[in-house]
Amino acid sequence: MGAISADGRTLQAGPKRNPFYKHSLAAFFLAYKRSSPVDEETRPIGRLAVLDNRHYNDFNKEATAFFYLFECEDTSTRPVLYSILHLTGHAPAA
Repeated sequence: MGAISADGRTLQAGPKRNPFYKHSLAAFFLAYKRSSPVDEETRPIGRLAVLDNRHYNDFNKEATAFFYLFECEDTSTRPVLYSILHLTGHAPAA
């Protein structure tokens, strides 16, 4: 994975470039939407990164995930990204 541009800055997200990956994990998700049910073309409508900082969890004796780069096109996109959190077992408390 290469760099991810966010708000005009470059994030070094790849495991070879960022020392975070020597001790922890990250999962990156994109949500896509079709223009219509019969249309094959999709467009991105949101993104989300879920981080498992193992040093933090080991030190605090927790199993906490951190959310990063949570962006969505509009409020109708939020349920799609929240469903990803539920599927991965990282849903925020209601």
